[in-house]
Amino acid sequence: MGLIFQFTVTFVVSLGIALRFSWSLTLIILASLPIIIVVVSLVAPRMQRNINLEKTHLAHAASHLIRAVTAIATVKAFNAQAHEIARFDTILNLATTAYLRLAQINGLQQGVVRFVVLAMFVQGFWYGGSLVSSGRLEPGNVIMVFWSALMAVSALQNISPQMIILEKGKAGAAELSLLCSGTPEKLAPVMEATRVGDIELKNVFPQLLDPTNPRSPSPTPPDQTVSSSTTSPSTSPPAT
Repeated sequence: MGLIFQFTVTFVVSLGIALRFSWSLTLIILASLPIIIVVVSLVAPRMQRNINLEKTHLAHAASHLIRAVTAIATVKAFNAQAHEIARFDTILNLATTAYLRLAQINGLQQGVVRFVVLAMFVQGFWYGGSLVSSGRLEPGNVIMVFWSALMAVSALQNISPQMIILEKGKAGAAELSLLCSGTPEKLAPVMEATRVGDIELKNVFPQLLDPTNPRSPSPTPPDQTVSSSTTSPSTSPPAT
């Protein structure tokens, strides 16, 4: 962001100096500037689309790798190493394709901009020479206007690579904003079950004891009634 601000200030100041000394020569030199603006406006949406595609595929590849490493025991048990590697390579190839498209679009944009900048030398010196020959402008002022205009265009040209970094930052900030603005899901309220009635145990202990063992307790222990609303059993009077 700091470099974009620096190049913007350089563009404004250089353009102001060039217009101050000779507005006609400045306009002739910058006559090709609309071509740069049209190329940038056509290329920017495609660059943004490929940046988003690359980010999406890289995030998918990272999540796939984390899942495979976490479940490495399952992968080894089913001999799925080759399958997981093939899927990971496929996702990385998609990310590579998006990055290569981004590089090609950026190279096309930079090539057009540099060609226009070099073409400004021809038209600038041609019209500047005609102004000096007619006596309407001094040679020193022609050089001043020419280099000021070229510095303005060069600053504008240096802004375009920084726009890629800025667009990537915007895409990352949008993802973080989505992540931070998400509201946590509310848990459903826990419903307590209503417990009605008691559990009555009769003639259970005599079946569990061994009557041949002399150390066994009495074969007729008191019956028990357990309330379903409590955790401790309550003893009822022995059955008659």
